[in-house]
Amino acid sequence: MCQILYTLDMKFIIGLGNIGPKYDDTRHNAGFMAVDSYVHSNNLGEWKEQPKFKAHIIQDQKNGVFYIKPTTYMNLSGQTIAMGMAFYNVQPEDILIVHDDVDIEFGKIRVRQGGGDGGHNGIKSLPNSVQERAWRARIGVKNEHFDQTDTAKFVLDRFSKAELKKFDSLITETNQIISRFNDDKITAESLGV
Repeated sequence: MCQILYTLDMKFIIGLGNIGPKYDDTRHNAGFMAVDSYVHSNNLGEWKEQPKFKAHIIQDQKNGVFYIKPTTYMNLSGQTIAMGMAFYNVQPEDILIVHDDVDIEFGKIRVRQGGGDGGHNGIKSLPNSVQERAWRARIGVKNEHFDQTDTAKFVLDRFSKAELKKFDSLITETNQIISRFNDDKITAESLGV
């Protein structure tokens, strides 16, 4: 007798950041903040710690999407992503990584597939196939103080009160990007690349 296996294409939405209250509202946690907002506004449930994958995860079984926040700290985020990809057989093209970017002015978001790490240690830690083929929503965090501050200190500093007020509009735009990705509406053609 022939057995038919049904498979559902899985997607990963990954917010990059650092776990722990001392990192709340820091620039490096922009990815966490954006993905947190999306799962909350869509009532997708509570984060569950998954030590096996070194991550906090919410699984949207209906749509085959995993929302992931690595618990490895930023510089080792690639460990979580590699383990999850291997276990669930997720392809790089089915991954959207949301993260901060100091090369982009605060208030702007750029979406692209692949690209260099730009000195971002979280991106550096990713498997090569993910760096080259995964989608990335890069949230700009650069401001007028960036050039006078050490980069490592700058990304670990908290957003100013004024920036946090403006961050809501960034969150709205990021939510739209995540929704479009989940609906397979983000393509190189749609971005004009």
